[in-house]
Amino acid sequence: MNNQNLARTGLVATTLALFLTACGGGGSTKTPAQPAERTGSLHGQLQGITATSVRPMDQIVQGPEFVATVNAQQQFNLALPRASVVEGKYSSDLIALSDVFSGCTLTPATDVKVLLLNSLQTNTNQELKAVSYLNGAKTYTYWWFANKTATTTVNGSCLAGAFNNQSLNLVHGWNMITWTTNGQSVVLNAQAPTSDRQVWTPTSLEGQSVQTDFDLPWRQLEKYKTR
Repeated sequence: MNNQNLARTGLVATTLALFLTACGGGGSTKTPAQPAERTGSLHGQLQGITATSVRPMDQIVQGPEFVATVNAQQQFNLALPRASVVEGKYSSDLIALSDVFSGCTLTPATDVKVLLLNSLQTNTNQELKAVSYLNGAKTYTYWWFANKTATTTVNGSCLAGAFNNQSLNLVHGWNMITWTTNGQSVVLNAQAPTSDRQVWTPTSLEGQSVQTDFDLPWRQLEKYKTR
């Protein structure tokens, strides 16, 4: 191959390399994978009460993204806001998971923060809880937003109840938590939010306030009493 052909070949190779680089094919320019985010909705049915709208308790969070209209059948659907909204607009409403279980031991310790949709209130400010009964046990259902994925084990007696090494697996985004008690111990479970319609009952009719401090832990913890 003569010098002219060699020069032409080199020019073609250089041009091709520049083209591939400009198109992202000449190097590792991929956007890093973003953390997984779990989205979901809260589907409810009011029982023992009528209302036109529901929202979280004022101490939990206040904002239009958390308000749902109640229809004539006393049902509502709340599309839970995305992580970018919760972690941006409502970041100051997140609380430490260790404070939710204040007095218990979390192993391993975690710095995850959560937003607890444990209680709702109607447009007339009546407090509601999602509760069901089966075989002498009572189950409360909650919707928790977690700012990161974390797995921890809860042990001991604290505001949240009495736990015997209960594993809690939270995913970044929304988690549906069930808190079941037979009056002695507590069983926790976390899963993705479902499309099941949960029954929400006024606390005045529910007649159980044992875990009120768990529903709204800032009622007992000094750092949150100004909320």
